[in-house]
Amino acid sequence: MEPGSATDQTVPRWRGKGLIVLAGAVVVHVVFGMARIPHAVIAQRFADVEGYRSEGDAAWLFRTAKLMGADAITAVRARTGPDAVIPIRGDLEPLEWVPPLLWPRLCCAVERLPAGARTFAGRPIADLVLVGEGMTLRVESR
Repeated sequence: MEPGSATDQTVPRWRGKGLIVLAGAVVVHVVFGMARIPHAVIAQRFADVEGYRSEGDAAWLFRTAKLMGADAITAVRARTGPDAVIPIRGDLEPLEWVPPLLWPRLCCAVERLPAGARTFAGRPIADLVLVGEGMTLRVESR
């Protein structure tokens, strides 16, 4: 059997060394990347997760977004069923967080609801209105 023939099963020396060099370069790259991640970022992420779990979704979200009125979300959840339509009006800043926090309830602008209606889209309309004013969310009677 001659070296380099089709039946020769040996790996050339340069190829074996090349794989070792490549593996070493990958390890160095991963270690360098891990060293660049600020450890404070990881600690802050763990603190955020713990805050979310201990405070609850609405309170944590409103605190971190520097908004006021998380208690309005809690009140709406307590006073309405999951199939309710929640009338909303006012400034967008605090109201943009309302639909995901109240899901599966349907949030609808007050001016889109028919006057005097008790139901909308086959769902009961809540007897309250969520109002956004500046950076604050509050509940009013309908």
